[in-house]
Amino acid sequence: MKIKIFIFLGLLFMVACQSKSKPAIDPETYKNILKEIILVDLVQKNLETKDTLHSNLITLVYKKYHVDSLQLKKNTSYYTEHPDELEQIYQQIYTELKQEADSLSKLKSFLNSSTKTESKVIKVSKKTVQKGLHINN
Repeated sequence: MKIKIFIFLGLLFMVACQSKSKPAIDPETYKNILKEIILVDLVQKNLETKDTLHSNLITLVYKKYHVDSLQLKKNTSYYTEHPDELEQIYQQIYTELKQEADSLSKLKSFLNSSTKTESKVIKVSKKTVQKGLHINN
């Protein structure tokens, strides 16, 4: 009888150890959440705001993705045990943020270009809109 119990417990232990855990949040959503949390942290640092704004913004991120802090902690625990997957997620975040920063730099340089060019762009845009709406001056 003791042998059967010992074998049963041994099999149970082996099955429990072999169960594959999954992240609580899918990798794409987790990446987006982390990216937005990084942006929230940057906003707080640049605006030198209080912690209440940070927690309010984090709460908005949670609401946007329909997650809570417990799910995020579970996911973080999962990826702590799977560092290769976490590294891929952070690499994707870095690539996306770099692309967005480059786009913003291009936009900034465009907006800082000569006033003459800006006026021309605005006039062309206004004419294009007026033509599209069939508005005559």
